[in-house]
Amino acid sequence: MAAAKAKVVALVSEGWAPHNAMAEVGKQPDTIRIWCLRDKQFASDLAQAKEDAKERSLRALGVAREDISFPQFSEMFLDQKVFAHHQY
Repeated sequence: MAAAKAKVVALVSEGWAPHNAMAEVGKQPDTIRIWCLRDKQFASDLAQAKEDAKERSLRALGVAREDISFPQFSEMFLDQKVFAHHQY
């Protein structure tokens, strides 16, 4: 099981969705919640992997998380314009 957990963390840090990473290692998606509840180190590693993936994707686009506003984020990642009356 330790190898499966390590593989899930590695895949998530590469940008995989947790449920897809679980499928890749042959586990049910709900198992990740059980692992997080029972293994605090795994939960911490998974949270860090998610943050790493976010940072990596932003760096690949040449954007720092601190420098991007929600309207910019929305247009870049969601392909949705945030109109002025929704920004306040």
